[in-house]
Amino acid sequence: MIRIALFSILISLSSFCFADVNGKIGDRTFTVHVPNKIKPRDRTPVVFVFHGGGSTGKIVQWESKFDEVADANKFVTVYPDGLNGIWNDGRLFKNGTPNTTDDVGFFNQMVSYLQNKTFSDL
Repeated sequence: MIRIALFSILISLSSFCFADVNGKIGDRTFTVHVPNKIKPRDRTPVVFVFHGGGSTGKIVQWESKFDEVADANKFVTVYPDGLNGIWNDGRLFKNGTPNTTDDVGFFNQMVSYLQNKTFSDL
């Protein structure tokens, strides 16, 4: 069974007065940015921002400055991390073996995680 755990929460989820939450599903990680304008029980849009190969969610969060857009327009952003910095896009590894990472399953688990939070509109 895959365990869902939050770590590094700076302020309680119940207050919704935080900027970023780092999440983990199994061995996969992601960052959720919740604008301070979002109040408890708000149903807000969620936008997933995927990084390119060899990068991380934290890097694309910093490079894209998408949190500023989210803050101005009141939506949640999620920055997932590809396993070892890559996504399973169907290409073979350099040694010819297939990538069997279940990125779609990881995405679905993040959606389920967010559906359990009162701020998501998924």
